[in-house]
Amino acid sequence: MVYRSSQKRDEDCAQRQARMGRARAWLVGLQAPAGDPSARTARRTRPAPRCYSGKGPTAGCGSRVEADVVETFRQVGPGRPGPSTDYRRAETRTYRVHFDEDGAAVAADSLCDGLFPLVTNDEALGLEEALAKYK
Repeated sequence: MVYRSSQKRDEDCAQRQARMGRARAWLVGLQAPAGDPSARTARRTRPAPRCYSGKGPTAGCGSRVEADVVETFRQVGPGRPGPSTDYRRAETRTYRVHFDEDGAAVAADSLCDGLFPLVTNDEALGLEEALAKYK
């Protein structure tokens, strides 16, 4: 037997919002400041796969790592630059973690909000009687 409760629905919705907020805060904590050298390696900014994989209590949220490439040009030799000066191009990569929220998965998860399963071995009990005995 399954009982639908408006109070439990509100509690389930609040718990899901809290989990999503914790997931966002965790991912924001992975962001390194702009000049931090740890932001230059993808391994350090990659979220742990077990934490928010889109299954279980955090269904509907995920993350992705994007690389930003900044090109700089430096003079090859010493001295003042002139018309025949050679320049070397250098790329600096920094990585940013982005939070993705799958609205369809969150909506599908919200369909189960407020459901309260009642398990009994007495087949003669109705839903109201089983709920009264449970309380």
